[in-house]
Amino acid sequence: MDKANEMLRTAIGELLRSLSERFSWIEFAYAESFSFNDSVSILKELGDVTGYLVFNINMMGGVLRPILLSGKPAVVLSETYVGSGEFLMEYSRALSSGMPVVGFSMRGIPDVEQVAEYVNLLDVVRKLGSSKMLVVVDEVIKDFMWAEDPICIDMCNVSREVQSITGIDVEYMTIDAFKEKYYEPAGIEEARKVAERWLNNAARVDEHSLDDLVAPAST
Repeated sequence: MDKANEMLRTAIGELLRSLSERFSWIEFAYAESFSFNDSVSILKELGDVTGYLVFNINMMGGVLRPILLSGKPAVVLSETYVGSGEFLMEYSRALSSGMPVVGFSMRGIPDVEQVAEYVNLLDVVRKLGSSKMLVVVDEVIKDFMWAEDPICIDMCNVSREVQSITGIDVEYMTIDAFKEKYYEPAGIEEARKVAERWLNNAARVDEHSLDDLVAPAST
């Protein structure tokens, strides 16, 4: 068993090196836990991280619980034989508690392509944390929303729900302020670059050409 665990750790080390090369803009911090107390100490040491990518390759009880119940996004990849008992109990507990966790049981250590999908999920969470939600409304509606007037209760509730789920800041701006800050200063070339990026990255574009999108910038 010790030899098998050593082989798994070696494979994880190689995987982490590959992930660090592939996601060069992400700082990966590595730690090993063999007990409940180890996990608690590791969480304190890591501090305010985006989330956790966990490889569960031991039979020690209690290792996963502090991580999965921390409230941080976590992806758990559990080795089928040596990690299944702990994984089944603690993963179901975390799901029942409404924690933002995703878990999978697999034989051996996955390759970098498989894990990259989950790292991308954590990276999206990181980007959301530094994003803003801009709500463009007229002057009267803006005042109502700031006061959370009942007339705008549905719009306020949606904004607050998005904020509570993603952690992003919500900013209200009037139409005139938006035009003055973002729309009017933009030149034709800048508008064309934005339009091209939008067209190229959109999942689908209906009844819009590049000229349709750029033309309003010249008026």
